[in-house]
Amino acid sequence: MNPIWYLPHHAVWHPRKPDEPRIVFDCAAKTEGVSLNDQLLKGPENTCSLIGVILRFRVDNVAVAADVRRMYYQVFVAPEDRGALCYLWWPDGDITKEPKTHQMLVHIFGATSSPSVAEYALRRTAKDNQSEYSPEAVDAVQRDFYVDDLLKSFPNSERAIEVCKQQQSILARGGFTLTKWMSNNRDVLSAFPDNEHAPAVKNLDLKSEKLPIDRALGIHWDVEGDTFRMKTGRREHPESRKGVLSSIPTEYDPLGFASPLMLIGREINQELCKLKYDWDEALPENLLIR
Repeated sequence: MNPIWYLPHHAVWHPRKPDEPRIVFDCAAKTEGVSLNDQLLKGPENTCSLIGVILRFRVDNVAVAADVRRMYYQVFVAPEDRGALCYLWWPDGDITKEPKTHQMLVHIFGATSSPSVAEYALRRTAKDNQSEYSPEAVDAVQRDFYVDDLLKSFPNSERAIEVCKQQQSILARGGFTLTKWMSNNRDVLSAFPDNEHAPAVKNLDLKSEKLPIDRALGIHWDVEGDTFRMKTGRREHPESRKGVLSSIPTEYDPLGFASPLMLIGREINQELCKLKYDWDEALPENLLIR
């Protein structure tokens, strides 16, 4: 018997992408104590190590980043399972009319199984076509993607262009579009049409204008100088143990560049734990100064 399940859904807007809402299906929503995610298997962990991808991105002089457009939506769900991805939609957004039943045919954001399945499909595409492409292009798909983001470095621009073009071609065999190219090398950027560039360099005069600060897996990447930066701001926190603890993880720092600075806050929090301070109790003067 094929499953039937109706999913609530809503749009999510990212502050940096106001014109690109992401539709999220709430697979954790429960009916009579059961959700779709309760019935799905998560699957094996296919995601590459975040630290490994970032470190390999720093090995050579020419750094390149790109991502797969709507990766989950390029992978079909088996026809016998699509009944579990039903949802209601009101014609023309008019909720006074009778809603119509629609069905997703592809894997969706919010489903427990989607990341493992989509990442497997991406890597399987490279494996199935490996005889027609260079080992480096195939290996990059296997090792240099973090979910749908590609980060890779090359010794020179010629090699970067050759391998990146091959990656575009090999992934297209599986219906995946590799786009939003960013590089610290202008020759690499020039090898791709403007509409395939990352938003930060679209319509940029590559001959005269400075390359921007962009993000690479959430890290601020100064593309022109090819360095990582940390953007900090003075945030107000309560002068209590709760305030100390909330101030420690405010910077995204997967490689631990700021660890020596954050250690001070951790030491203060450790002392407050030993002194058995409550969450909202005011800090002693000596720790407040530190």
